[in-house]
Amino acid sequence: MAFLDPERVRLVGDIEAAGARLAVLAGELPPQQQAVQAAGERVSAAQARLAEAQAQVPPLQQSAASADRRTAAADQELAEHSADEPDQFIEIPNRPNRPNPAWRIWKRTFDQLSAKRADAAASAAAAHGRLDAARGHVTQAAGDVGAMEQQALAAAEALAGTEQAIAAATGQRDLAQAAVVALDGWNAEIVRDPLARPALEQAAAALSAHAAILEHDHAVVRVRHEIASETLASLNAGRDRTATALDTVNGRLTAAQEELRVAQLAVTTATRRIQLLRRRGPQ
Repeated sequence: MAFLDPERVRLVGDIEAAGARLAVLAGELPPQQQAVQAAGERVSAAQARLAEAQAQVPPLQQSAASADRRTAAADQELAEHSADEPDQFIEIPNRPNRPNPAWRIWKRTFDQLSAKRADAAASAAAAHGRLDAARGHVTQAAGDVGAMEQQALAAAEALAGTEQAIAAATGQRDLAQAAVVALDGWNAEIVRDPLARPALEQAAAALSAHAAILEHDHAVVRVRHEIASETLASLNAGRDRTATALDTVNGRLTAAQEELRVAQLAVTTATRRIQLLRRRGPQ
């Protein structure tokens, strides 16, 4: 008969289980590899959009700065012209004031400078609006890059987990296969060995029975350990509750002792007054 059959059956079961696990993992691997590749492509595309958005900012910054300088120059020119404003009317003794031709010329220039300043301010506002929009695009593109990188990292971690699981299942299968080969070799040696087969079989049966008893005892001890752990946890919880209640009682006991002391003092005072009244007698 073949020896060590139970162990061989167990190892063959391990080989089959590892093979089934490897088949499942092998089916999961290609989609995960494709997901990693797609995530990498999305990261590259998001980075390209970010670089494009960033490249648009410096020219817009220069345009906004130039518009600010034109506005500042228009403000300065308008301020200098305002400082040179002539009188609007010319005073003539004993006659009505007449308009000042110089003021009309000044006013025409003032209106032109005001319009120029308004145009410069509008251009500056538009330039800053374009700059703010470009900076918003940069912020959005940077957020997209971060999101794509997170997706790529998650895909890579999933792929790495599958590859590790494949390596572990392969290792378990290889170990089980090596153990089966070793068992087959031992069985062959036992068959060729001219020892007494009934005695060996009886010893093997006794060892198997002893192993079964040890496994049963181990299971019993493990259950007892679990019960003891649960009991210990329950006792610890009860101890904590008791300690809390005891602290509460001790706190109340202090107040009660103080009330008792005050009451005893009142009784002593009343007793002394009664004794004093008795000694004095009726009034």
